[in-house]
Amino acid sequence: MLNERNTFQRVICRIPFSSRDKYKITAITHANDQNMTRVIIQGAAEIIIAFSQYTFNEGLQSAKLNEEDKNHITQNVIGEEMASQGLIPVAYAFRDVPTAELRSFMQQQGQESEEFYNYLLSGMTYICTFGLENKLRENALNSINLIRYGKSNTENEAKPDQQVKVRMVSGDHIDTCRYIAVQAGIIDEKEAKQGAVVMDGEEFRAALGEYSIERDEVKGTRNVVFADENKMKGVIKTVKVIARATDEDKNLMVGAIKIAGGFILMSGDGINDTEALQMANVGVSMGTSCQVTKDASDLVIMDNDIKSIYHSIMWGRTIYANVRKFIQF
Repeated sequence: MLNERNTFQRVICRIPFSSRDKYKITAITHANDQNMTRVIIQGAAEIIIAFSQYTFNEGLQSAKLNEEDKNHITQNVIGEEMASQGLIPVAYAFRDVPTAELRSFMQQQGQESEEFYNYLLSGMTYICTFGLENKLRENALNSINLIRYGKSNTENEAKPDQQVKVRMVSGDHIDTCRYIAVQAGIIDEKEAKQGAVVMDGEEFRAALGEYSIERDEVKGTRNVVFADENKMKGVIKTVKVIARATDEDKNLMVGAIKIAGGFILMSGDGINDTEALQMANVGVSMGTSCQVTKDASDLVIMDNDIKSIYHSIMWGRTIYANVRKFIQF
């Protein structure tokens, strides 16, 4: 019955997911009325809920979604019950509009216009939020310690000049990122509570101050210019986790570390990581990454194991040491 129903539902328009907006929109003809179109939005839970104006009560009747309900869902359900437990909260909302009206609006305003977005997102009805589980690999903590210290036992840490500083930049909810970062050993429980260590993309950009991203036409690269480099260096020194990050946040992180005198290895697997991979001193992608990302990388980890980054670092240091010895002696 479901397959038969879906056969008659046509896609009117699609707006794909973007790391900036954190949601995607699909408009399909209504299952029970071909003159109506159902607009469905899915994405970051707190963003979807902010758009929504209605929901369903216990009797499955349409009801107003007030600010108190929104805050309760965002803080208690999404934050405490899902994200703080390491789950990725994804929410759904919808609205029904006349198909003729939708098509007319698309032709007049254009699918990429802000007016069209506002039209689609007005009067949304919040449906539900799912908590998706994406477990860490069993060797994640051990691999991170190997990368940072060159060994899995951190009781006697390596010399500061031989340590690798690990940063996490993710598009996920800040509480999800905080939980994962602690489990992976990127931060400890004390650091997880510090606003200068864990922040979202908006807070990160505000903390950096004014900046501009300029393109070098000769080299074909993009460079970040900060109005206050001392302020930027203070932020980069302390921040370890950035949540709800955009493509620009990744570029800012890479550019800031390079300006501060760091040598940066950037790991990514999505097409939205391409620019940051190209900006980094060494860009690393996974074997399952899309082809565009692989093409932008210097190294491709074929076994998809982050531990291979540790091996790459060790081999690089060994080659460097051998060349140095050859030159000296």
